[in-house]
Amino acid sequence: MVTKTKKKKVHHFVHDAYIDSWRVQGRMFVFDLIEKHSFDPTGRNSVGGSGKYNNFTFDDSVISLLNYTFEERARRQESGGIYDVMLAFTNFMKDFDYEHKTENFLEDFYGEFEKNIAYAMQSVFNGELQIVSQDPRVFDGLIFFYCLQFMRTPKTRRKLSEYMTEASYPGARLDAQQKEEYVKMHLLIISLAMTRDILSKGCAIRLSYARYGEKFLNSDDPVIPLSKNIERIEAHQGCVPLSPRLLMEVDNIGLGRRLFFYDDIENQEVKKINYMMVGNADRMVYFSSRNQRAKYMDLMMATHRKGSVKKS
Repeated sequence: MVTKTKKKKVHHFVHDAYIDSWRVQGRMFVFDLIEKHSFDPTGRNSVGGSGKYNNFTFDDSVISLLNYTFEERARRQESGGIYDVMLAFTNFMKDFDYEHKTENFLEDFYGEFEKNIAYAMQSVFNGELQIVSQDPRVFDGLIFFYCLQFMRTPKTRRKLSEYMTEASYPGARLDAQQKEEYVKMHLLIISLAMTRDILSKGCAIRLSYARYGEKFLNSDDPVIPLSKNIERIEAHQGCVPLSPRLLMEVDNIGLGRRLFFYDDIENQEVKKINYMMVGNADRMVYFSSRNQRAKYMDLMMATHRKGSVKKS
């Protein structure tokens, strides 16, 4: 008996299980920075996703440009061979019979990584710190989450698209839809290469616990870069809240080993991160209570945003 798969109508740019931590009895408290509007959606697909966001048609011109872009890195086996593997996989899948391939392929691909990410996060939430620090799957899963989430948001896609004034290779130029599909696969490949590079070079993960008082808020672009205009991966630093009570920071890339650090974080530092999150958000800011949203209302009302991602 052949199992029928469903066409995926909502695609996520913020990992849905991840933002469950900000839901209270299925409800989240949201503020739209463009419309200056508060709303309290319920249901997993109510925030952090939109229809057709990860559609990928395996257009021949898009695949050809991806091959042209990464062929030299693939030949040199950079990033542990990630470029070579991803090009071979994408070329194979182009002709592979796959039900609802356009709608489901990228969502399913992200979903495979998210299984390990979910294990890593649950281990951090529930595990003894000594056990967590000794389980390589936790460290690897957190770095996978960080890099994939960093590259998969509408804001990141838009920035890359704006940077690329045109998308072309010898003999062909992509139209708007082809360019959009090229950008989303380009960023996926880059995020996997970034993950591999960080893990191979070593880094520090710092977990900071907000045990009392202020909680971390979240947004539709939850990874906050703490370094600007970097040319080398070793210079990268960033942070992302894992829950309303827990912040993860990634730094010291190039350390030569993988280290966990744990500490508590003061209320004033939590507020500082929350201000940065509002500034980093594309459009939507997520809260775990109405009271928390009210505390940041003046800041959000004063924050200017032009039209960006459509409200999911």
